[in-house]
Amino acid sequence: MSQFLSRADKTTTSCTIDIDLDPATRTPRGIHMTVLTGVHGATEKAAKGKKAFDEGVEHVAFHFDYTIDVGDDVARFEIPREAAKLMK
Repeated sequence: MSQFLSRADKTTTSCTIDIDLDPATRTPRGIHMTVLTGVHGATEKAAKGKKAFDEGVEHVAFHFDYTIDVGDDVARFEIPREAAKLMK
């Protein structure tokens, strides 16, 4: 687990990353990420530091789950010429 605090839009943001490892091969099977962001309440002031995520304190939570597929290789994707021009 990894956790860090940063400042985003003058509110506190915390991100926790959990990596699920296969016990036999020690290769990653999945990643779960939780991002918490403090919000301005009725007083327009957000709680500072870890207090921003205490129970009863308003905050926003985002959860992301990624499953890592170690199956067959995927064929190379050829980008259509017109689409490639738009990406330059």
